[in-house]
Amino acid sequence: MVFSNTSTNHSRDFFTYDWRTKKIDRLTDGGTNRGEIVAPKSRQIFYMRDNVVYSTHLDTRVTKKIAELPRGWRGLTVNADETLLAGAFGQGAAEISRGQPRSYWFKAIHDAKLPHLLFTLEIATGKTNVIYQGNDWFNHLQFSPTDRSLLMFCHEGPWQLVDRIWNIHTDGSGLRLIHERTITNEIAGHEFWSHDGQTIWFDQQTPRSQVALCVWNPLQHARNAPAFVNSDFCPNLLEIAAILTGSRERLAILFDAVEPSERMQVMAAQALATISI
Repeated sequence: MVFSNTSTNHSRDFFTYDWRTKKIDRLTDGGTNRGEIVAPKSRQIFYMRDNVVYSTHLDTRVTKKIAELPRGWRGLTVNADETLLAGAFGQGAAEISRGQPRSYWFKAIHDAKLPHLLFTLEIATGKTNVIYQGNDWFNHLQFSPTDRSLLMFCHEGPWQLVDRIWNIHTDGSGLRLIHERTITNEIAGHEFWSHDGQTIWFDQQTPRSQVALCVWNPLQHARNAPAFVNSDFCPNLLEIAAILTGSRERLAILFDAVEPSERMQVMAAQALATISI
């Protein structure tokens, strides 16, 4: 397992944890490291420090510079064959958010309709390619775990105001809205891929606070099929959840929580009803 820790001097570093030996090893040594993503096949972590993309091998600790990006470009996500990284950039977004609380800038960036772009980065050569541009706020990039060219991203902002979840190919083709809202204030978010790349899971609320987890199959073009959260334990998932993901065995959906007490309950695997996927 790879995790991050921020020290008292504001250095943010990465560490590995071996579940068998209970041993923790440090991967990075100082700096504000961010945008991390692990490539499981090559056993590397890719991340950014300042405007530079690096890779560090989990076993040998060998670190390489991949590329220096324009200021403000961010990411990262890695594709299925671990040849590409992808990220996004919003012109003027940093200026809006600087020194402001999230309660202000989250809506302000959405309302500003700033120029945004999606880019890919070739790991072997450091070459970048802008694949898509627009005036929506692009965020939450996730490559398909099985299709090397398929990228999921979102239109960020207040969720009840956006058509959030989209797919695009790395050549810029195939732009597609994954879920079209059908009622006022409907929410779809917390999106993530299944491990087989056949399904996109997301939290759908129709409208806000009516919670269901829904599945959409991008390869077979199937309709949404709901799998409901245990509402007795967690009546409003959006109020506490920060990140959703699923187990490889497709038996459970796991989520992080905002409050420490709720986080511990979630980690105890009490949060979700048993679902059949």
